[in-house]
Amino acid sequence: MSNFRIEIDTEQKSLCIYNGKCMWTKLTYQDKSDYDKLSIDILLPITHPDTLALVEHVEKLRGGKNKDWKKFTDDNGNEHIKLTASVNATDKNGKPRNVRLYDGDGNKVPVESYPKIGNFSTVNIRAGIGEWTHGKKQGVSFYLFSVQLLKLVPYEGPQEYEAVEDSWKHQQDPRWETDTDNEYAVDDDDEYTSTDYGDHETDEYETDDSPQTESFADRIRRKADAAAKKSRR
Repeated sequence: MSNFRIEIDTEQKSLCIYNGKCMWTKLTYQDKSDYDKLSIDILLPITHPDTLALVEHVEKLRGGKNKDWKKFTDDNGNEHIKLTASVNATDKNGKPRNVRLYDGDGNKVPVESYPKIGNFSTVNIRAGIGEWTHGKKQGVSFYLFSVQLLKLVPYEGPQEYEAVEDSWKHQQDPRWETDTDNEYAVDDDDEYTSTDYGDHETDEYETDDSPQTESFADRIRRKADAAAKKSRR
């Protein structure tokens, strides 16, 4: 993953990920998840030293306990872990919000011009690192601040049917009138932004109280050592 890197700011409790491959990107209120979240998944190469540094940092925040990182293996067999950064789709006053998006030159993109970002697009992101407790549960979550889109892989939605040769093809009949009064049309005139990211709790990062013989950081070290030995052969 060319020029991939992670910078952690321990004082500001935030991080920046550069040249990361993303998945399942939802940046606008209209695209929010079923859990009323805006989010993005970033693939972290499991043998990259910055990935190890982040895993160690998170384990330190959690008192040495492992976080349940989600795994992903690409088509070339390269292993990654997923970092999910998210934010509530509405602010504390119930007002819809959108995650700020910037182009490659650092210009803010109007919400009405947001592209559909497909999996494996290349992005930079800024996110906060937040520790939380809820009853007996505790964890670390990543709060999405903004995204810079560097290389777009267009989103292609699921196709319900495959094309069939020598089949009927729709042709617009000029006698048909186009219905321009669409009661379901979305009004994109307003751009909702907020710096108040609200509370966010998720079981994804809850504490695992089961006995642990090896930290996740140790497992990453073993994989990195094995990859380094393989590259020297």
